[in-house]
Amino acid sequence: MGVCGHEWFVHPWELGPRKAKEFLFTADVWSAEEAHRLGMVNHVVPRGELSAFVIALAQKIAAKPSFALKMTKEAVNRSIDVMGQPAAMIRRSGCISYVTRIICRNSAWSSIPPAFILPSKKPP
Repeated sequence: MGVCGHEWFVHPWELGPRKAKEFLFTADVWSAEEAHRLGMVNHVVPRGELSAFVIALAQKIAAKPSFALKMTKEAVNRSIDVMGQPAAMIRRSGCISYVTRIICRNSAWSSIPPAFILPSKKPP
């Protein structure tokens, strides 16, 4: 298992809590195909085709009406806000600091100098 980080707070939103726990508890490594199957990435493209693929996708998006794109982005972002993802991400900094203190206090990591451990931050 890794140390508490960004993925601890994003994976449950992207994968659902059961799959996120399995992935984080086992520390398994996923292939690109598995990440695509689980919805963590939109496309899997061979390296040699990546630039052409990205340019084509960007051109397809750029051809759409800018107002419609803006409204669609706003709608998706507001949906994420309503589901609470931003609040979870804001609270993550306190959790990271708390988990780091526990790990350092209760493991061989206790030799890490305190200057390298970030202090807790209160969420706004």
